[in-house]
Formats: sequence, structure tokens, C-alpha cells
Amino acid sequence: MTEARSHTGGRRPIRLALVGVGKIGRAQHIPALLADSSYALTAAVSRHGAVEGIETFPDLDSLLRSGVALDAVSFCTPPQGRHALACAAIEARLDVMLVKPPGASVAGVLVLEQRAQRAG
Repeated sequence: MTEARSHTGGRRPIRLALVGVGKIGRAQHIPALLADSSYALTAAVSRHGAVEGIETFPDLDSLLRSGVALDAVSFCTPPQGRHALACAAIEARLDVMLVKPPGASVAGVLVLEQRAQRAG
């Protein structure tokens, strides 16, 4: 993941959206992100959940169209549907963080790697 820099060249927290606010997201990802000053949990995406005090969108497309300033997206979703979501985030020039397993297949993960490399 690239290091976020402010307009003055100093470090600023990485503006991150969490996609998937389920049991694992609530128990592990949200507390870890909120406890680490390297990250600013800026938005969430969930059909059924929300993060108190954070703007939550029903789907990734809504978030990407919203204009919310982001540096990265962390996916805490089942691997079967994650590929298309990760592709959309990469195309939006966002850094992508995937939970284990990173995809439903090795071939799918390799495609994401190639897309990320092309996107820079």
C-alpha cells in the first residue's frame, strides 16, 4: 500500500473504506483500524450493517460515485464476490487490501495483481 502524504509532504492517515461490515469486520477489522493512527476509517460499504459515526453506502459503486476522498479500500467480504469489487476499486485508482483468502481462485488473484500493476 502506498503511503499517504498531505499537501505539505508530511504523513497523514490513509483514508480507508471498509467493504463488508459483518461479524469479522466488527470484531477484528474495525477495532484494529480505529486503534491505528495510520488509518482514518472514512467510509463503509454494507447492505445490512453500519459503523457508528462513519458514512455507510449500500454498495461499492455508490461509494465510488460519492466523491468521498479515499486512498484505499479494505475488503472484508466472502472471496466469491470479491474479485469484481476489487477490480472496480483498482480501476478507481485505490489501493486494495484483501483478507485471507484473497480470492476464490489463484487465477483470479493473479488477474487482480496484473490489474493493480497496470494501475500503478
